[in-house]
Amino acid sequence: MADDEPVLRPLRETDLDALFRFRARLWPEGDYHRSRDYWDWNVMRNPHALSGQGPPVGLALRGAEVLAECQGLPAALLQAGLPRAASWCVELYTEPSAQRRGLGSRLVAQWISSAGIPLVMGPSRASHPVFVSAGLRPLGVLSSYLAPTGLLGLLLASFRGRGASAGPLPESRSISRFEPDWDPVWRAARGNAAHIRRDHAWLNWRFVEQPEVSYERLGFFRGGSPCGYAVLRAGADARCRLADLAVLPEALGGAAWRPRRE
Repeated sequence: MADDEPVLRPLRETDLDALFRFRARLWPEGDYHRSRDYWDWNVMRNPHALSGQGPPVGLALRGAEVLAECQGLPAALLQAGLPRAASWCVELYTEPSAQRRGLGSRLVAQWISSAGIPLVMGPSRASHPVFVSAGLRPLGVLSSYLAPTGLLGLLLASFRGRGASAGPLPESRSISRFEPDWDPVWRAARGNAAHIRRDHAWLNWRFVEQPEVSYERLGFFRGGSPCGYAVLRAGADARCRLADLAVLPEALGGAAWRPRRE
């Protein structure tokens, strides 16, 4: 091996300073999503991370200098009701001077070998061919739903129009955190397809504890018990994004609820 041949290996705790220097070189203006604060929340406090295992990050290094990184994010996946280990690829970058040397492809191959079920969402144009070459295939387009900030009224109207008109509409109110009594909601609403485990610990991590991002959490109740929730994120254009939604089937008279594209 030549002296300047990069070494590929998993991230070590002693590599963190070099990793963030690498990110600072690629984003000199600063990028919160690649900061230490975001790392502490997204990686170190991730409720799906396996106890005793370090972050699933692969590095290409020349000496102590990071040339490329591939970061996975653990995900607790349920497929047909059975738990499956999975990992999202959330970072894949190579120093411009080290590109076209296959470092990204080799790091992706290492990530896939230990990912369980590898998952990628929204790859860049540059990284998309790398994932395809590694054997991953697109599953489809992820829908995005936007509405005026009066989305609560639209959600309640959906209850009225989806089989629940025989009874009163659910009570709705803001909630500060998700408690364990919310777990039956996502378990009943998840269906039989593949789903990321959305228990109360994950919901709080994702929609309550995430720094620099503010969400509105709405709970739906019947008889004082949770029967559904919606998580909204307001935008600067007076519209809000539906970030997450789960509703118990019995809250809709047994009908399945799925968002409708308007």
